[in-house]
Amino acid sequence: MNVMMLLEMAATAIGDRVAVGALDGGITGDRLVGDAAGLAGRLRASKAEHLVLCDEPGTVLPVSLFGAAWAGVPYVPINYRLADDELRRLADRAAPALAVVDPSGAERLAGVDGLEIVERDAL
Repeated sequence: MNVMMLLEMAATAIGDRVAVGALDGGITGDRLVGDAAGLAGRLRASKAEHLVLCDEPGTVLPVSLFGAAWAGVPYVPINYRLADDELRRLADRAAPALAVVDPSGAERLAGVDGLEIVERDAL
C-alpha cells in the first residue's frame, strides 16, 4: 500500500463530499484526486526534481503532498514565515523544483535559478 492508494480509497468512499477544509469552500474527495493528478502531470512534464510548497496551510497542502507522491518526487514544505534570504536559500537547495506559492511567495522567490513558480490559484 502506498500514499496514492490511500488517496484513491478515501476518494472512492468520500466522492463528492468535502474531504479537506471547511464544509463551505473545502474540496471534495473527487476534486482532491483530480487536482493531485493534474499537479502530478505538471510535475512529470517539467524538469522539477522536487515540489516546494511555500504557502499558508490550507487545501493546497494535501493537493501538493499527494501530487508530489503521485509524480514520485520529494515534497519540500518551506515555512512561508521565514525571512526572504532564508526562504530563497532553502528554495535554491531544492532546485530544480516546481514551487507552489501564495501570491506574495511568487515575488519573494522570483529569480531563484531552477525554480518554476506556480501560484496556488493556478493549480
